[in-house]
Amino acid sequence: DPKLKNLVSMGIQDSLEDKTVTICYSSDFVNVTFINFCATKAEIARHWTDQLLQLAYNLTQLNSSITMFLQKAHTKLLLSADKSEKIPTK
Repeated sequence: DPKLKNLVSMGIQDSLEDKTVTICYSSDFVNVTFINFCATKAEIARHWTDQLLQLAYNLTQLNSSITMFLQKAHTKLLLSADKSEKIPTK
């Protein structure tokens, strides 16, 4: 699409591959979904990539204590409560 090409070609003339961040996610190996983000500079795309990888591979978060997981579950339950402070079950 020429309009999209002109839009992502703005800024410094880095290659489009250097300015693009692609995220792949799926619940199985068959139905994979891709999300593409285009930045105006390659440095911005690298910064996005570094920050996403820090979130994805944060070993301290993956190896949290049991108390932390219970606090997260408790917070989710509190946020899902309705006006009468009852938790919906399905």
